Amino acid sequence: PTKRLLWNWEYDDTLYPDLPSFIKTLNSDGIKFLGYINSMLAPNGNQYGEALEKDLCVKEQNGDTFIIVTDSGNKIMLDLSNPDTIEWLKSVIKENMINIGLSGWMADYGEYFPIDVALHSGEDPKEFHNKYPVIFAQANLEAIKEAGRLGDIVFFTRAGYSHVSRYTTQVWAGDQLVNWSVHDGIATVIAAGISSGICGIGYFHYDIGGFHALEHISRDKEIFMRWAEMA
Repeated sequence: PTKRLLWNWEYDDTLYPDLPSFIKTLNSDGIKFLGYINSMLAPNGNQYGEALEKDLCVKEQNGDTFIIVTDSGNKIMLDLSNPDTIEWLKSVIKENMINIGLSGWMADYGEYFPIDVALHSGEDPKEFHNKYPVIFAQANLEAIKEAGRLGDIVFFTRAGYSHVSRYTTQVWAGDQLVNWSVHDGIATVIAAGISSGICGIGYFHYDIGGFHALEHISRDKEIFMRWAEMA
């Protein structure tokens, strides 16, 4: 079986023994090492229990922990209306990502925040929905600043709203299909790039060749070459 994502934001020292030393070796050869984070956690990781114990997660209106169902199982979602959650998230970024030598990362998701939950702040979740990815980007940037690494580290987001350009270092278009579709293929990144520019996003990119391949949709040479040409 394969593992795409562990949903626990620290490196696996079984898969990657002494990763910090390996990163230093890569850096000495002029190679940068990037990582990944999002605002959800899975039961298989230690951070899941820590976040629950510290009451850092989004809740149902009845007080139960909100569970979001993804293609790889159930997850909990960090409550970014809670200042303690933001401080915890920044500590994870600084300790588990910046301190091991990452030069950047994908700060994924943010758009799945639900509108029928209860927040620590008491805010209306319908109004908080669009704020969520902006606060997530802000937390990433603040962690970099607090680590004294502003200008050295890049991270990229896919979700945002007004003023997200103040915080994210760049935006990418998300996970397109590997085809010509105007609904979710190569054509959509053109509109996304233009829209991002209008919103003040100075740096924009996308997955060359697309991302999602389905049973009836597969990448061919022509679509890959045109996508690379556009990049």
